[in-house]
Amino acid sequence: MLAVAKGGTSVYGADKTTDLLFLPVVAMQHGLGKFTYADLNKALAGKQVSLQLALDDYTRSLSGNTTPKDLKTYMEMLYMTFTGLNVTADEFAALQNLYAGVLKNQELDPNFVFQKKLQEFLYASPAKHIFEVSDIEKANRDTILGIIREQLANAADFTFVFSGNFDEAELKSLAEQYIASLPAVKGKKPEVKYDSALEIKAGNESKEFTMKMEVPQGSAAVIVSGKMPYSFKNRLLASMSGQIISTRLISEVREKEGAVYSIQLLGSQDRMAEVSVVYQTAFPMKPEKKDRALEIIRNEFEKLAKETPVEELNKVKEFMVKQYAENERTNSYWCSMMSGNELKPSEVCVQAEQTIQAITPEEISKFVSEVMQQNNYRVLVLMPE
Repeated sequence: MLAVAKGGTSVYGADKTTDLLFLPVVAMQHGLGKFTYADLNKALAGKQVSLQLALDDYTRSLSGNTTPKDLKTYMEMLYMTFTGLNVTADEFAALQNLYAGVLKNQELDPNFVFQKKLQEFLYASPAKHIFEVSDIEKANRDTILGIIREQLANAADFTFVFSGNFDEAELKSLAEQYIASLPAVKGKKPEVKYDSALEIKAGNESKEFTMKMEVPQGSAAVIVSGKMPYSFKNRLLASMSGQIISTRLISEVREKEGAVYSIQLLGSQDRMAEVSVVYQTAFPMKPEKKDRALEIIRNEFEKLAKETPVEELNKVKEFMVKQYAENERTNSYWCSMMSGNELKPSEVCVQAEQTIQAITPEEISKFVSEVMQQNNYRVLVLMPE
């Protein structure tokens, strides 16, 4: 099941930042009604039920899965998540202590510091940064629960999509009992409140910082982003072009230059974000090879924007056809496609293979070129002192 609604946490101001940063922790480990998190785990022992709440910038969702025999329990959990999600004061304090302790142990870890700096480099909003010990200490249980309850207060905002092995009459009966009875006010569904501070920063920028390390090693991240209309085809173009560049980087940067230990570049398109297309790679590297590694990455983007060799595209097509053939046999794929269409209508691709095979080398290059021409090329580097 996947239940989705527009809205999300972009509606909250800066005064809620520390609470929004810690909210995902509560969303992962909470109780329902009189059941604490520990009580809930005991009560569900032997049952196959999973349900997660996610409150993102522009969307709200509940997702999970179960078996036919545990469907009633799952629907009870769904109802209670909307109406009785809770975390006791003691549980909240324990979560604060746990995460504060973890963070204190990571503050000198170069990998953690790099990820923290990267979020700050990419996003203007503190709500997109990695929380610090001080944020955890300031987080307020009542405020966080208030935000969650407010976001779940009107079930009429949500569209519920089910896929899988179930008895249709039973599911209908359970839906009437546990979904139709949820608090709801029918009317116009909320629209997305876009905030540029929650999107990847625009512009070309390179930044480098240093820190002491026991084992000297460099790290770098390259993020290329752009605004493109969302469509299933554009999503494929982003992924396929990313795979082509990724294969080249393994060959050129790792194998020929020996500049990195491992490297992968991902291309993706987000259905709801304004800056929807993102190419990103982050990798450890030999400090003395920094300039050469970054030069090759830039060159590969520029080369692909001009020309896409047919043989490289065909290899990616072969992989993608197999991948989507597997996806189309899963419940989660169809839940995602159908619920996504509720958030932002686009073609629901029933046979992805036809769309994949029809993509031309010229379309790949044109897509990369259009993203590159927006001049959002960001590079962050960490070097040992």
